[in-house]
Amino acid sequence: MFLAKWTMSVAEYICMTKGTPEGEHDLVWSLYNDHNGNRHWQYKVETSDNGVVLLIESSIKFEKEPDSGTFVFKEIKIPESEWYKVKVTLNPIIQLKEIGKKNPKRVPLIKKEHVESFVENIFLINGFEIKSFNASKPMGTMSMKGINFVKSEVVGVVKVIDKQKVLNAIEKGIGKERSYGCGMLCLTPINEPDFED
Repeated sequence: MFLAKWTMSVAEYICMTKGTPEGEHDLVWSLYNDHNGNRHWQYKVETSDNGVVLLIESSIKFEKEPDSGTFVFKEIKIPESEWYKVKVTLNPIIQLKEIGKKNPKRVPLIKKEHVESFVENIFLINGFEIKSFNASKPMGTMSMKGINFVKSEVVGVVKVIDKQKVLNAIEKGIGKERSYGCGMLCLTPINEPDFED
């Protein structure tokens, strides 16, 4: 796997992405030649004092380097550990089937207790037991296609309970909207945490 850090000014970010999830998506695609629409990457956007940072994780080597900003990458190995600190942007939504309608309705979760239940469930589905976490209040994002989705930043401590599911989650991300900056797991191995407080 490969991990890249692409740092750019806010002006460069707005110019290249138009500030939209689709613009970010297209910008990351620009690092590759055509792969018949097979996405081999996931990304996360962070802001810093220096501007905007795109963290990109890819199962294949980057084929092009951008003309602007600072772009560095390295090959990484997935660390084997039982415990991790985790940081991830999630899209807390549920899909509700409506009688007489073909496609389910996508309902964003806003209430804290609903988001917390969603976070616990999504980690469990992907082979983790979540020991402690904080989830930011979901913030709405409107895409160019008129898709309204929410993003919540989750920081916590997790324990691996199904190694194969976890490896798949690291490679492919978790949850919905993985093409638009959600679901990329940032994991840091730690020793077993102390939960006596």
